[in-house]
Amino acid sequence: MNLEKRTVRNKVWWIAGAILLPLLLFLALGAQDQVVSYSAFKVPAVSAYYFIYYAEKWFGVFHLFLTAAAILVAIVIAVRISDRSIYESALLRIFLETASVWLCYLAVVVRIGDMKSVNSVRVFLQILTTLWWIAVVMDGTGWICGHVLKKETVEKKDDWKWLFSVLLVVLFITWLMLAWSGKYVYPQGDDFEYGANSHLAWVHGKGVLGAFGGACKTVVDAFGSWQGTFSSIFLMALQPGIWGEQYYHLTPALLSGLLSIAVLIFSYQFFHTLFGAGKKEAGILGCLLAILALQLAPAKVSAFYWWNGGIHYTGAFSFLLLFMAFLIHEIVRKEKRVLYSVLAAWMAVMVGGGNLVTALIGNVVTGYVILILLWIERKDLLKYLALPGGAMLVAFCINVVAPGNWIRQGKSGEIVSYGVIGSILKSFVLCIQDIAGDWTGIFWVFLILMALPVLWAIAAKTEFGFPLPGVITLAGYCFLSAMYAPQLFALGQWGTGRIENIMYDMFLILTVVLEFYWIGWIQKKQKLCWNADSHLKWYGFCTGMTVLCFLLVSLASPKEITSAAIVNAVRSGEAQAYADAIKQNIETIKNSDEALILIQEPPKTPELFTTDEIETWRFGTAEYYGKNKIRYYEELDK
Repeated sequence: MNLEKRTVRNKVWWIAGAILLPLLLFLALGAQDQVVSYSAFKVPAVSAYYFIYYAEKWFGVFHLFLTAAAILVAIVIAVRISDRSIYESALLRIFLETASVWLCYLAVVVRIGDMKSVNSVRVFLQILTTLWWIAVVMDGTGWICGHVLKKETVEKKDDWKWLFSVLLVVLFITWLMLAWSGKYVYPQGDDFEYGANSHLAWVHGKGVLGAFGGACKTVVDAFGSWQGTFSSIFLMALQPGIWGEQYYHLTPALLSGLLSIAVLIFSYQFFHTLFGAGKKEAGILGCLLAILALQLAPAKVSAFYWWNGGIHYTGAFSFLLLFMAFLIHEIVRKEKRVLYSVLAAWMAVMVGGGNLVTALIGNVVTGYVILILLWIERKDLLKYLALPGGAMLVAFCINVVAPGNWIRQGKSGEIVSYGVIGSILKSFVLCIQDIAGDWTGIFWVFLILMALPVLWAIAAKTEFGFPLPGVITLAGYCFLSAMYAPQLFALGQWGTGRIENIMYDMFLILTVVLEFYWIGWIQKKQKLCWNADSHLKWYGFCTGMTVLCFLLVSLASPKEITSAAIVNAVRSGEAQAYADAIKQNIETIKNSDEALILIQEPPKTPELFTTDEIETWRFGTAEYYGKNKIRYYEELDK
């Protein structure tokens, strides 16, 4: 009875504290000149969005290590103490702590209207948010260790079926929205220049073979005069619009579909083939990764709406995932080894002849696989790397030695050169900045949480010992950092949207892979299993919070989420206005025989369909349509 009274008393104190803190802040702020005034309906949503936005913005390298330390401390405490009653109210504490911090943000919004006007208030909220995060991490970790992880558990039949089905539907709806939005996009920028030979061959009646011949001619011309990325250029030259502008509408469906399929296949081969996970378990992880890759691409236009940039990077990254997937099957499984060796070699050529980022990483993958096989003393399996690994290296070397690379670099003007060592060191710095910056947001946290039970179930079934997790984490960090090096070395630049897309995708995959490795290491040390009875509650909570955050971010900053950006572009009329302008320009070009054809400069909105990374399309367009010269009306005044 005394224990019950003490528990009730503690709950009362926690509730009182959760209410008192924001109340004191509200009173301390007093009457302020409001920068922005919101309606009573909008204030809670705005304050909640500020909470999410600034929690992500303030999360840095220090917080990353602080989080890791908090998790380890919570695990040690949970394992060593015998009295688990301290975690009885952990979920209540998490709820009250979160509500209290949100109410503090609400108090600031009500009194001031924004977060930038009063520096002292912003500093207070930053400290408070950090303390909240550490408290949530420790309480959450302790609750999992004390209430969810058990010595023995019985996994229910088809336990993952319902979750896999739901995620598959969400992934399909996401892809469907991307595919549907394709009706507003047309060829732009380099789509015209690289597709000119193939398009002219097609419209002049030379058929499919003529179009493919035009693509080969484009590869040869570019190889000697501009760049050596032969496999990417071949696919660039075959952009869907060469068969008719209406077919370019398929671009987002093809690019997002290719990425989704590649992620799902990689997840299947990595978790199912390599570690013995169930097909639905592997499917759940693949769906989670694919959904986030589609919804949170940093530069959405370069990832899905622009064929030239998308196939060069998103496409090449998809081929890299397929290369790794086929390589896993070839090494692990005995059946159909010849087929998967050929498929892996094919993907190796596509990667090695693509952009230099994925081409370099493809060879790093081969090197990592060699080291792993030597580490586990399976030298007999090295022979299966000969064909795909050799194809990757040869394609990469052909790509690098192309004369066009040096010509292009010479025409790029003066560049900042970091050198080999400088580029490598800079890569490590930039990588950790991105990891602790925009990439580790609220949806990344939910990815970790939703993957947790599945990964624990997989780790419990495998016999692998998961040795040296720290070394593996360091190897993953080096692997991701290597993706920055090519652009830094060649151009002294970083942060290009289409390259950042694939870096972010790789970061998501490495997050799940390293989470799995650490869970496996902990599971083998403690021999604890995830309680299957907790699945429904766990995923109900995660799903509810994810949907809530998705709605808040979609309303406050729709450009961050692909589905929200699509809805916003269509609802505002910007998508239709963009499509109408491009369509009118194309009709003008086709119907004119003038030596100088004048067209309107395409709209700069919506951001979903256009970006400064895409070069102006008036020059390559003339060659594409067999015209003499095309200029914008605006240029006549200059």
